[in-house]
Order: sequence, then structure tokens, then C-alpha cells
Amino acid sequence: AGLLGFENPIGQQIKVKTTGRFGTTVTSSRAVQMNYQRTNMPTTIFDFAVASKGKVLMQKGALTSTTGVPSSIASVMSGKSTTPAVSVSGGTIGGDLSITAPGLATVTGGSVGGSTVPADIIANHTHIVGTPEFPIIDTTVFKPYAVNTYSSGSLLKNVRIPPNANPKFTGGATIQGLLYIESPNTVEFRGNVQLQGFIVFENKGNSATNMIDMRGNFSQVPLPAGAEFDPIRWMTGISLLAPTAKIVISGSVDSFLKGNVILGTFSNGGSADWSFDKGSLITLDPGDSAIFNGKTVKFASTGQLNLPTAGLKYSSYFSPDGVSYEEVKP
Repeated sequence: AGLLGFENPIGQQIKVKTTGRFGTTVTSSRAVQMNYQRTNMPTTIFDFAVASKGKVLMQKGALTSTTGVPSSIASVMSGKSTTPAVSVSGGTIGGDLSITAPGLATVTGGSVGGSTVPADIIANHTHIVGTPEFPIIDTTVFKPYAVNTYSSGSLLKNVRIPPNANPKFTGGATIQGLLYIESPNTVEFRGNVQLQGFIVFENKGNSATNMIDMRGNFSQVPLPAGAEFDPIRWMTGISLLAPTAKIVISGSVDSFLKGNVILGTFSNGGSADWSFDKGSLITLDPGDSAIFNGKTVKFASTGQLNLPTAGLKYSSYFSPDGVSYEEVKP
């Protein structure tokens, strides 16, 4: 086993040849060979609408689905091994809860999976799952594509925000391509923000010094046309990748993101709805990692249909390719 990286990339292939002999005196021998390809260990975190390394708190508002999609898609999983891994005191969760051992979920109010009875929620809407593998995040692969350094303005094209810049976009912003934020930083967005690409926050520091504060509307659309954005078109499956940052969402204007949102800590408040299409909300902080205390977070599908193509590393192994099996000369 190893980690997906430049030294042992996924797709790397080895050929194994085995020779066998019969008897103490070699009278005959045969050999077989087969190819083995490095493959990611499977992970289940993108099967859930919300998957957290730490504690999930449902206090107010709703986790549900977009129109025409069963509300059961809004499932919640915590990989935290101490109680409570999931705490439901109010609000509505359309799907079920998943934890890694019995007794790690507490329900004192609210609704889960259509039930409002705490004992029924624990008995029939809480599932025990194997401890999932959360990815190791490598944000360095994105930095070379942020070719412009931020100084001012609200039109950001493949921009890198230096440490301690702490910009405030008070009248909205347009992000085209990649917005790469170096640590430490606090970035504030107000007004209407159009995201024509994706945001990456450097994997450095922690949520005490790294924050994105969103109090306006976020609307995500595909990358613009143009050669300057062609080098990053293969980087799909991500809306926000901020593994050491805290994302605070408030305000009263609805927002839409298309892709996975992978954060240190998530917290929502205010009266704004957030909609996710082809994306899961993944939080990596081991403490209070996902806090729902706002209005509604809606999911059209989970991230399983839109896995990130860059920046995530997993354990890997060499998988045998049965089609390549053949008998060969010793």
C-alpha cells in the first residue's frame, strides 16, 4: 500500500512473473506472469451528502434535496470515534445518520429520515458503517495555475491571494478560473459573487487563522472560454477546497454550487438556502466540524457522480489484471 502521489501514481503498472519447478532435480519448469495496476483504495465518503471527520451538529434548518430528488439523499456520516459524533437537537435531516460504532449519535429533537421520535431515529435511521478513509489533501498541485497575484479589484482571473492580504469584496466579485488563497488569510465576500471556476485554500495553518466569510449570493457556472483557462479544464469535481479553513455562511440570499465542497469546518446561519449539484460537503476538522444552524442546504446528488480529479490522495494497492494472465517461458 502507498499514497497516491508523483512517486507512485495511480495507473502505475508492474508485471509479476512467477516460475515453478517440479521435483528436487529440475526436470521441468513453468512460468506465469500477470500485470498489476496501482489503484485507489475505495472510499465511501462521497456516497453521503455530508461526511465529516469530526462532529456534526444539526441545530436548526434543514438538510434535504432539490425538487424532484428523494429527500433521503441528504444523508449524514461522521467518522469521529468518540461520542457524540452526530448531535441532532433540532432541524430536519432528510436522510439517515451513519456512525462508526453504536452509541455515537445523540438525538434530543428535530427530524431524521422522516421520524421525529429519538428512539426510533436511533433504532431505525442510524447505521453503523466501517471507518471511511478521508483523503490527504495536496493543494500544491493547484498553485502553479494561479498565475496572477491579487492586488485589488473584484475581477479575479487565475489569481493567487498572498498570505495576510485579508481582502474584503464588499460589492461582489467575479472569479474566473482558479482562486488560490495562501495561509493565513481571512477572505470576506459580500454582494453577488459569480464563481466561474473554483476556489482552493492552501493546506496550511488551521481554521483559527484561515476563514472564508460568505454573506452574499454565490452562483457557480462553468469555466469561461479562452486559452488562459485551458490548463485547468481537467480539474473537475471541486467547488471549494479549503482543508484548513473555516467557511462561515450567513446572509439572506440563496446560493448554488456545482461540485464537492471540502473544508476544515463548515458553519451556516442566516436565512439563505444553499444548493449543491453533483457534490458532497466534506469536513476534515476533528472537532466541531459541520454545524448546521441556518436555513436549508439542498442536494441534487452526492459527489459520487463527480469525484475530484486533482488534489486528493488516498491509500492505494496493486490490483491484478486477470486479462493479462499468460503462461510464458521460464
